[in-house]
Parts: sequence; C-alpha cells; structure tokens
Amino acid sequence: IVERVGAEISKRFHINTLKISTLWEQARQGDPVLMNMLRDGVVFYDVGVFEPLQVLLQEGKIRPSRESVNNYAARAPITMQNADWHILQACIDLYWACIDIAHAALMKHGQLPPSPAMVGRMLRDTLVKKGMVKAKVVDTMDELYALQKDITHRNIAKMSGKQFDDLRARAIDFLKAMQDVLRV
Repeated sequence: IVERVGAEISKRFHINTLKISTLWEQARQGDPVLMNMLRDGVVFYDVGVFEPLQVLLQEGKIRPSRESVNNYAARAPITMQNADWHILQACIDLYWACIDIAHAALMKHGQLPPSPAMVGRMLRDTLVKKGMVKAKVVDTMDELYALQKDITHRNIAKMSGKQFDDLRARAIDFLKAMQDVLRV
C-alpha cells in the first residue's frame, strides 16, 4: 500500500519498509544497504528511530561487523553465477520468441503447430520450399532449439555478451522474416 501511494506521488520514490527488529539487526551489523538508506534516505515521518540512527552513522558509531563483511563477501560469487544464468535465460527467451512467431507463421499457412523439435523441418517443408524464407533463416531456429536444449541440460554454463548479441541479432532477423511471412 505504501509503495502504491508513493508511486502515485512520484516514480522516483524508493520506499522501503522494515520490521523494527530487522532495522536494529542491520544497524548492529553495519549492513551496507541500511548504511546507504541512513546516509541518503530522507525521512517523511519518524517516531524517533531513523533519525537517531542517521546521527550515529554520521558520528562514526555504526561499524560493519565481521559477520556482515563475510556475508557480503560470500554473496559476490553467487551473484556472478546469477549474472551468467541470466544471459543463458535470455537465450531461452530468444528461443521462445522464435518458436512463437514460427508457430504463428506455420498456422497462417495451414499447418498445425508442431512440437518445437519439428519446427525447423516444418518451416523448411512449408516456407523454404515455397521460397518465402531462406534456409539460412531456418538454420537460426535449429540453432536456437539445440542451444536451449544444451542450456536446460546444463551442457552450457556460460555465454559471453558478444555471443548473446550475435544470437539476438539473428533472432531478430528470424522474427522479421516470420513477420514478412505473416503479412502475405
């Protein structure tokens, strides 16, 4: 409710709500997120909790605990793994975007949508043979299918940003080709 009301006033508000016990625990540990809130936060209404913590921080009386240091240090490698996974997940999203538009193009031309494994073959049989798309375009679909299988089976653990950008550009070309087919 507070976030919704704040968003109605301004999209620039970043509203945080905390239990008082969580606030005190984070202050005791010198949690970096709370330190940023205390350092940069603006109080609209305080019952005597937030502003005294701001004063303690300004006076240098809030220090990070060893536990807080260790917790944040331990999170960094996990966050890096998450970043790698997000790139792979984005590849799977490209795959599904191409599957969806391919199904639409095939349905437009009287075909029942096949299983994803059969989309490439059916595109060749239906659209390439009629000269509506080039075989190179359909190769992108086959590559995306193989890639998403490798990702979901954990055969691929990382992909560079450049590799993703190249794949995304080819997926965009595939979508454009299918959109052209849909216009016919």
